[in-house]
Amino acid sequence: MKIGELSRLTGVSVRALCYYEEERLIRPARSGNGYRHFSHGAVEVVRQIRGLIECGLPTQIIRDVLPYLDCPPKGALKVHHARHYLPPLASFGYCSPAFRRA
Repeated sequence: MKIGELSRLTGVSVRALCYYEEERLIRPARSGNGYRHFSHGAVEVVRQIRGLIECGLPTQIIRDVLPYLDCPPKGALKVHHARHYLPPLASFGYCSPAFRRA
């Protein structure tokens, strides 16, 4: 889907989606003409990002935490980071079951 459709489905402005891309929170594919193409899974990712931003988390922390929200972490270094970020996320009431297992 294109950026306008993602904006419509998530309620997040196109400008905000471009900012998320600049901050490397989302990474759309690019077509030959430069258009962004997002997978259908991007809808949930954008909703997660928006929720974390609304909780006051800075984009640097969101970028570090985002990989842990949908799948269990792999490797000791990622487990260390997950345990580092778990208390702040729990205080916001936002933790997926996979993240809690870290």
